[in-house]
Amino acid sequence: MSYKRIVLTAAVILMSLVSCDTLFPDRTAATSTEVFDELWNAVNQKYVCFPNRDVNWDTVYTKYRGQVSDDMDDSQLFSVLCQMLGELNDGHVSLKTDTKEWSGYRIDLVTHVSRLLVSYYLGEDVKIAGGLRYNTIHNGLVGYIEYASFLDDISDDQVYEALAYCKDCQGLILDLRGNRGGAYENVRTLLKFLPLEKELFKSLVRHNDIRDDLKQNGMLLKPGIKEKSKLWQKPLIVLIDNRSYSAASIFAASAKGCNNICIVGVKTSGGTSIPVYHELSNGWLYRIPTIKLISRSGIDYENGVPPDIEIQLDVERVKYDSEDNIIEAACEMILSHVEFSKWCQ
Repeated sequence: MSYKRIVLTAAVILMSLVSCDTLFPDRTAATSTEVFDELWNAVNQKYVCFPNRDVNWDTVYTKYRGQVSDDMDDSQLFSVLCQMLGELNDGHVSLKTDTKEWSGYRIDLVTHVSRLLVSYYLGEDVKIAGGLRYNTIHNGLVGYIEYASFLDDISDDQVYEALAYCKDCQGLILDLRGNRGGAYENVRTLLKFLPLEKELFKSLVRHNDIRDDLKQNGMLLKPGIKEKSKLWQKPLIVLIDNRSYSAASIFAASAKGCNNICIVGVKTSGGTSIPVYHELSNGWLYRIPTIKLISRSGIDYENGVPPDIEIQLDVERVKYDSEDNIIEAACEMILSHVEFSKWCQ
């Protein structure tokens, strides 16, 4: 008997001894009630933002557990699970199947009008470096950089390219309004070019099974940049609004307190925790924050980062005068040459 025939025969015998269920396990074997309990318990044991949420998780279990039965279909189960997770009111919480996805994130469409004039300020000769769009405004006296999403990757070279273009300006505006977050690595890349303290955040994780008991789990440090000459030392105004979320909030919180930086706009939507995906026994994916970040001074910004100076968007001025009052106020602050320490108390 040839070697190949021996191998083939052995394979056939092996297949006959091992059931198809073992080789190809049925991912839908878990019942609806088991999946519900699995997800509720996962949140109960891993979720780090209970102290920030006005929710009784035990009451949530009682409210929704009775709506689940083993004879319901996947669509009905998905609906109940999404309603349960929705009680957390957390934009970092989501549930995903092969065909659909639910997220707790909600967009405030009222302030969306603030994006209408960005292209106007950037001009037809807008410069682009990775996810950054930039130019100078006010006769070249002020640099303006828009970063629409931290999902759009940026490199050290691209950030320096934008900053170098604005080097002769009296100050710089970084517009993070409407930035819903993205990759934390892009936050770290931007922070490299700011003269900040090395320690930015402490990271916390769950301790034991107590929902509001967290323990420190290492320290997140700001990576330094080798050439100090590349750091932006002139005035920098960071614009935020109530649609600045997640990574955008982390950046704003990190930049707070620096002598040459002022945060302007309205309070962000928060989301300074780190969400992680996990798989349920039926193959669905759920995402919840399992790491909480608090500032080096111990401030928890999960529910939002407040600006140093609050300025509401004047929608009427945007619509009828084609002028963004927040950008104009930022320009006035830069050109007034007043030390930011006097503005940002």
